Amino acid sequence: MAMEDASVQAAYDDVPYLGVPHRHSHPDRLAVLGRLFGVATPDVRACRVLEMGCATGRNLLPMAQELPGSTFVGVDFSAVQIEQGKSLQAEVGLKNVELRHGRAEELTPADGPFDYIIAHGIYSWVPMAVREGIMRAFGQLLSPQGVAYVDFNTYPGWHTRQALREMMMFHSRNQGTPREKVARARRLIDVLAPKGAKHETLYQAVVASELGPIIERPDWYVFHDYLEGFNQPLYFHEFVRQAGAEGLQYLSDTYLALMTPEGLLPEVQKELEEVAGDLLELEQYMDFARNRMFRQATLVRAEAALDRNVGSDRLAGLYASVALKSGPAEQELRGASAARFEFHDGTSVEATDPRVKIALATLGAAWPLGVRFEELCAAVVAALGTADPDMAGRTRRVVGTHLLELFARDTVQLHPRPLRCADAVGERPVASAFARVESREGDAVTNVAHERAGIDALAKRLLPLLDGTRDRAALVAAIADEARTFGVTESGMGRRKAVAELIEQGLEALRLSRLLIQSPE
Repeated sequence: MAMEDASVQAAYDDVPYLGVPHRHSHPDRLAVLGRLFGVATPDVRACRVLEMGCATGRNLLPMAQELPGSTFVGVDFSAVQIEQGKSLQAEVGLKNVELRHGRAEELTPADGPFDYIIAHGIYSWVPMAVREGIMRAFGQLLSPQGVAYVDFNTYPGWHTRQALREMMMFHSRNQGTPREKVARARRLIDVLAPKGAKHETLYQAVVASELGPIIERPDWYVFHDYLEGFNQPLYFHEFVRQAGAEGLQYLSDTYLALMTPEGLLPEVQKELEEVAGDLLELEQYMDFARNRMFRQATLVRAEAALDRNVGSDRLAGLYASVALKSGPAEQELRGASAARFEFHDGTSVEATDPRVKIALATLGAAWPLGVRFEELCAAVVAALGTADPDMAGRTRRVVGTHLLELFARDTVQLHPRPLRCADAVGERPVASAFARVESREGDAVTNVAHERAGIDALAKRLLPLLDGTRDRAALVAAIADEARTFGVTESGMGRRKAVAELIEQGLEALRLSRLLIQSPE
């Protein structure tokens, strides 16, 4: 075991797992999922959160920033990554986080309890004894109404990837450092899946479809997902059994649409529903039908009473939001004609019921903020201008049903609290502190909804300046000398006016990207 430990630690020390925020692991998401299935999950604004395998804290630290009344603990086996995380924590100025160098599976009941536990990118990638220890720690540390998140590579889909991983490992077996191994593996990908090649056989097409995207991935991803010594997928039914042995039960997938046969052929749906003995068995059969490769599961304690008859009543007190790209004209909302709504995630929906159309238009207008479910339904009833005393109840049922369907597809977002998004660009704009730090590193940053938001050159320049100390004049002065970089060619007073207009556009884009917050930190 000591040699295994040393190899795992060395791998992460040599090639740190940089990580990004994972929205589906956020306490907001976990709390909502629990509530939808009848669990009275703890208030995310005053809870305890643990992340096992926190790496450099890129997932945990933004959560801590957005939930200052909660406490967070991150544990990772790599001392290098923990030190990097502590440096980032200090730079952002977070006081409600403790990052520990240690083994997640060695946590004891004295360390808990925790209301939300996260194990992202760890369960499939550690030796079996460590995996068992992680699940045992879930059982010991999770609070009575808490929710745990764990993702893992799963079969049957990973059978194909397992073969490709073994090929890459074989080809890079004689290389010394992790980076040399990655370079060698990339050369094999070029041979097996050359760009633009015509596929003569089904095997070639499958290999190309699996290996092609890997070439675009960064070295740290390729190494830890394909060249590490440990990567052992498991079937869903095996995961459920492992959880049950530690006093836990499966709550849900974080992507609810995958818990239903939606998208499968009708005859396949019928057969699976007939052969499956219960929901858990049905999910395993759907994994077979979909050739599923990855799961994002949530767990609760075995004694938690689940109610899977999800209805609109479960939305009480939750906030809904959706990024609407385009929708029907105002005059089309109250009629019974079909209207199409297109969302920024690339999906769309057609609605005919005026209540649904008004609700979606209301949410779109409120973005980037969310609207409390009760307030949304009241706004719909008011817009209809009806005196029908039963309209309020019917509206809640109809609107709630459609919101749940869109949440299941991950189009509508549900939150147990109002987000700290700015509803207007203030006189002295303030951006998320975490995003301000991240803006110096790349072209994407973390917003207040725990999403990655792409930023252009102007946003990258503006973000570090948005700490609440600068008004518009100060912002113009800060970047006026760089105006040509952003396409401004005017001189003199014309330049300052053009820069001011450019900044205003940039600030509004940041607001809509949920990167501006309501008040100074």
